[in-house]
Amino acid sequence: MATKAATAAVLSGLSDVIAQLIEGTAIPSLAPGRCVALILVNIFYITPLLSAMYDANEWLAADVLQLPADTWRGSVVRLSVDQLLYAPPVIYGFFWAYGMAEAIVAWVLGGTPLIWSAIRAKLWSQIALEYRGMLVSNWKLWVAPQLLSFRLLPPALRLPFGSLVAFGWGVIQSLIINR
Repeated sequence: MATKAATAAVLSGLSDVIAQLIEGTAIPSLAPGRCVALILVNIFYITPLLSAMYDANEWLAADVLQLPADTWRGSVVRLSVDQLLYAPPVIYGFFWAYGMAEAIVAWVLGGTPLIWSAIRAKLWSQIALEYRGMLVSNWKLWVAPQLLSFRLLPPALRLPFGSLVAFGWGVIQSLIINR
């Protein structure tokens, strides 16, 4: 888990830096708090949750449904569980995890007061505006790589492969969450 978390930290940090550069932020003006918040979310929310979900998905497909991964049927079932059952709540939770991490980092780095009612109101508004778009963006990016991952890779290599795809996804997430 420590290796997965360290990898996620590096990739999510780089993803946010790239997103900030895409947005036109000059290198000396990069927002470190934003980057730290995204790193924390990936270490403490995304990595452990997705590790457990990959394991649960494999257990369900292989052990319960008896569907080998090296079949298209087995791969499509794993993909369906991943993208239709897991992705929607994980993305929803991402908004909350990032919003809380962003508020805490702003408090630690800059002394911004933690006004929970304001944080909640901001998050509800952001979810109402951005959730559907982020979910659709997730499906556009993740369906093909995940199908290949479930079809061609052993379970132990799926999360590392997913981490590479997550590098691009991290740029997209950072751009959406920081509009």
